[in-house]
Amino acid sequence: MIRASLPALLLLTTQLSVPGADWQPVPVHRITPEKPGYGGLCGIVVDHATGDVFVDVSDLGFYRSADQGETWKHVPALPLKGRTETPGCWTINPTGENKTMVTALVYGAPITVGTESASGFKHFDKRSEHIDWCAVDWTDPAMGFVLALKHEQAGLLIASNDGGQSFRDVGKGFISGWVFDGKTAVVAREGPEPTLQRTTDAGHTFVSCGGFMPAGNASARALPRWKDGSLYWLTRQGLIVTDDKGLSWNKLSDVPKGRKRPAERLC
Repeated sequence: MIRASLPALLLLTTQLSVPGADWQPVPVHRITPEKPGYGGLCGIVVDHATGDVFVDVSDLGFYRSADQGETWKHVPALPLKGRTETPGCWTINPTGENKTMVTALVYGAPITVGTESASGFKHFDKRSEHIDWCAVDWTDPAMGFVLALKHEQAGLLIASNDGGQSFRDVGKGFISGWVFDGKTAVVAREGPEPTLQRTTDAGHTFVSCGGFMPAGNASARALPRWKDGSLYWLTRQGLIVTDDKGLSWNKLSDVPKGRKRPAERLC
């Protein structure tokens, strides 16, 4: 598990399974000599295909390391100023089709789509500023269907059906979610009866889903993780997975006290 909000340093290792002593701290001053804004090192994402590590340094922009944190270079094609606070604020296309990044800042620019090159770099509507996390339709190059959670607004979920040109309110009480395609997504809601919900009409209506998970036991505060055609989600009942876009779920294992903040997800 990686928390995206790190006040001063990053911990990296070049091995898959090592004792704690083999983890090496990477202070912000090794990434850039410039003084960061509030939050310091506030975002991290890893390209699992190459091992490259990208970090967001508050108010200074994005930096990339291709050698496990030994050296860092500024990414000028991502000229965003501000800060992230959750891994869901910053995602590399998990399908592996391309290196498109989607970035949503808690403070700073609206949701932004681009690559390490400047071509095709664009911002979504200003309504998508001040965001905890966003989920897009990675199957569509235009990213027509987007869900995003507004920061500090009682779990207000907003949606776009025109590639981020405009957004509408879905409702409050949401905590995490994922978009599968242009019409299908799953979200988690909290309240008197927390549950997982699914839409098949691009976020206009939602119905409870989860099969074995009765309402009241479905709290899923961690953001889900997509891997090789399956979506994995840490819930109060344990680690669950779906292979049919959220229509049904299987429990993989128990995870004691498996409730995490929206600022955390499976890595």
